[in-house]
Amino acid sequence: ADDRSEIEALVTAIQIPDPEERLAAIEGIVNVDSFLNLWAGEGIAGLWDGYVANANNYLFYVDSNSGLIEFIPWGADHGLGDQDVVHCTPGNELRTITPRSALSLALYESETFQERLVERIAVLDWYRQVGRHDRRLGSGDGASRRGRRP
Repeated sequence: ADDRSEIEALVTAIQIPDPEERLAAIEGIVNVDSFLNLWAGEGIAGLWDGYVANANNYLFYVDSNSGLIEFIPWGADHGLGDQDVVHCTPGNELRTITPRSALSLALYESETFQERLVERIAVLDWYRQVGRHDRRLGSGDGASRRGRRP
């Protein structure tokens, strides 16, 4: 809608005190499943300057079929460095991009959302699943990288 009603509804939803009720309300406004991909992807790629951590480098629109807000990453100019900003393995504490945008902060307070985020990171973080623990070029086993820069 051209009347910004979705944005107003989202502003209202992120202010709901109970985190699980808040999540349920947000799911009626934002495609949370797609947002999980955005969050996990920003973390895996080390994009600390994106929407989740910095409310930056994004666009959004209301999908005409679903009526839900969709986020699009844009201007991913800081990432894929040596800084490991996401780590998620069974039994370990979730460490991901620190949420700083209003929506990511509102979602992160929900234990249900955190569990879904852990699961999504595990699915998308394929390089860890195949034993490639080193983001730099070369072998994942730490073999010599003579002449190569990270």
